[in-house]
Amino acid sequence: MSAAPDAIAPTQPQSQPNTSVAEKAVEKSPTVAQSNHLVNLSGSTDSAVLAEQWRTIVDELGLKAYARQLPYQSELIELNESHLVLRCEKASLATDENALKMLRQNLDDYFAARQQSAPKLQVHIAEAGQVRFSPQKMALQQREDNLAQAKAALTGHPMITRIVNEFDGMILPNSITPE
Repeated sequence: MSAAPDAIAPTQPQSQPNTSVAEKAVEKSPTVAQSNHLVNLSGSTDSAVLAEQWRTIVDELGLKAYARQLPYQSELIELNESHLVLRCEKASLATDENALKMLRQNLDDYFAARQQSAPKLQVHIAEAGQVRFSPQKMALQQREDNLAQAKAALTGHPMITRIVNEFDGMILPNSITPE
């Protein structure tokens, strides 16, 4: 997984465009309405805490396809009672009025289901490599970690080692998939 620094310029849409096609891409998961846990709005600055909190929120939003792209590719850098600040490397997503409108609406619904007022959404445009803890990058890191563990388990297995040594064999890297 790549590592990265901080955000740059905040962007806010100026108008409310016609989003009928984009809104059709939104499918809410029943967990949004059913989950009653409160969101911690204490203003933590711990990246790991914020990352896990954002991944949970994004998963519970239950967004699909286009509607999921902005939250899935953004990392949470601040969450308190008044602000929810994201950092996104893709300017096209961070400034897309349809994506911002859908995310705002879904976050409003998410917080309303928990009887909390929704914090104001801000999205900062980041330079390449600055976003480290988006749900997308965290999922990729988890897959890479699982693959590394599977490779280590396979190459460390005594029977596999014996077969490779006895028959001058090799393990094809792309043939290993984690469970």
